[in-house]
Amino acid sequence: MNCEQFRSHPHPRMVAFCEGIERSLVQMDARLQGRPAPSGSVIELPPLGSAEARQLGYACVGGQAMRRLEDGWEQVMARDRGWQRCRGG
Repeated sequence: MNCEQFRSHPHPRMVAFCEGIERSLVQMDARLQGRPAPSGSVIELPPLGSAEARQLGYACVGGQAMRRLEDGWEQVMARDRGWQRCRGG
C-alpha cells in the first residue's frame, strides 16, 4: 500500500490507520501461504547498490531489510519477531 499519500491528509491518524491495515494484510498473507510473518515495525534503510548501503552494511530490498555478509546478503530478523520490513529500497 502507499501510505505516504496520506502524509498531507487533514486527519492526523490517517497514516497510522493505513500502516495498520498494511501490516495486517502482509501478515495475514504470509500466514495463509505458510511463510514466515513480517515484523510489525518498519525502518528506514538505504536502497541496495547505494554508497550508503555499502558503507552501512544494511539495505532495503523490496521492503525487506538485508544485512551484508562476506559472500552475499541475509534477511534481518526484527526484535518483535518476523523478518524486518523497511522503506527506502
